[in-house]
Parts: sequence; C-alpha cells; structure tokens
Amino acid sequence: MKKIGIVTLYDDINIGNKLQNYAVQTFFTNLGYQCKTIRHWEMAHFLIKKGTTFDILANTKFVSFNPELPDEIKSSFNPSVILFSLAGYTLSSVEISRDEIKFEAGFGADDFASVVSIPIGAIIRVSIDENIVLINFATYNPNDSKTKQEHSKQIFLNNPKNRDIFKGQ
Repeated sequence: MKKIGIVTLYDDINIGNKLQNYAVQTFFTNLGYQCKTIRHWEMAHFLIKKGTTFDILANTKFVSFNPELPDEIKSSFNPSVILFSLAGYTLSSVEISRDEIKFEAGFGADDFASVVSIPIGAIIRVSIDENIVLINFATYNPNDSKTKQEHSKQIFLNNPKNRDIFKGQ
C-alpha cells in the first residue's frame, strides 16, 4: 500500500481544522493510500534533526525581533510577507513549540543579531528547495485559545445537522 503524509497546522482548538484533516485522510484512504497526519511541529523537528535547510514565508506584521532591528533594516522588509531561510547556525538555533517558532538570525550588511519569533498561525508557507511542503490558507488572528475554540464551535453548530455532536458539553 502506498503511504502519504498530510502536513497540517492541526490543533486541538479548531474543529473545522480537524474535520478538514479527516476529510483529506478519508479521500486519500479511498484512493488506496495509507495516511498519516504529520503535525507542523513534528515536521519542523524532523527537518531540524536531519539538518535540512528550509524556508518560512510569514506574515510580516506578526514577526517579532529581540532585540528590535534598526529602522534601516526593518524598512527594507516587504510590509506583507517576509521570507526566512533556515540553514547553518540559524537552523541549529531553532526552538519550536505548538504556538511559535524562534531562531537566531543576522540581518543587514553588519549581520545584526536578533532572535526571530513567529507565531505558527502567521506562517504562510514552508518550502524545501523551492518545493512547497506546507501552505497555510487560514488568516491568522491572535486571540486567546478559549475564544478561538468557542468561535470554531459556534461556526460548526450553525449547521443544524451538527448540533447533536456536542450534546451535553
């Protein structure tokens, strides 16, 4: 049986995300594939462990730097998206959790050192050698997780056919 991995920004909050992942797994299973969901942090840990260089395209407004970058460097960034290549020292410095990825990087002609922090939801794309391995179609909105879960549940329950699923919760 052929195997396929589904890389996802799966979380325990977004019910729609869970249902979409289930639908994709069912689709590929019906085509004869053995499916495995690979959560985003598992993929990142695998790439880091293997020393595989990869790129992250992120929404610029949610990326933070510590220390802050000088204005002459920040002003050179695209206001919408920013691309980071994780290789060498930067790759070895990566820390990843379910909520964010952090790494050390150098910027500008003087290689100004800063720790970059990117919320996972603000990542738009991950690629290896220009081959896309993850695309995030969701619009990132940093709310607290309880609010996100309730919002996701309400959207799901707007369909009367889904209401029985959460009886008693």
